[in-house]
Amino acid sequence: MKAMKFLLPAAIALSLAAPASAQESTSTAASHYYVGASAGQGHWRSMCQNAPSCDDTNTTVAAFAGYRINPMFSAELGFRNYGMVHASTASVKGKGWEIDGLASWPVVGDLSVFGKLGIFRGVVKGDGTLTGAKETNYGPTYGVGVQYDINKNIALRGEWQAYSGLGGSTLPKGDLDTLNVGALWRFQ
Repeated sequence: MKAMKFLLPAAIALSLAAPASAQESTSTAASHYYVGASAGQGHWRSMCQNAPSCDDTNTTVAAFAGYRINPMFSAELGFRNYGMVHASTASVKGKGWEIDGLASWPVVGDLSVFGKLGIFRGVVKGDGTLTGAKETNYGPTYGVGVQYDINKNIALRGEWQAYSGLGGSTLPKGDLDTLNVGALWRFQ
């Protein structure tokens, strides 16, 4: 049931994109789809306020699939491992799914900038003195980035993205900022 709360907005977004692809021939419809991955560093804000020794930065990795509606707008579905906050007696780690809308603008040549806005479903778990504590959150995610198209199939990305309100009553509550680099492959 909880998965349905997250998958319903994803299905709606993809169904809104479908009419645009239905107007094109089948040979070019596949050219709108892409997949990609990114890695970077995450900073968990407000998670280490009362801990004497706490490491609130860690590696994050993500995988995503997208549909390019037109040259300006895209929709993406992604999974991200948020990394971990580690203190002397406890740690908190998380992961989540997200659906995002992207709006991009060309800057010069094959370089463009984009803005990202979406929703996420995150699961955060505790270890050590927080063993057994688990929180599931839904909230907004947003970001900005740059993309460079190497050729018609491959593009490189650099982006900053934020996730608001991870954690809750049984775990420390905080926000996550990520700084990532990645690549994507277009099916053309």
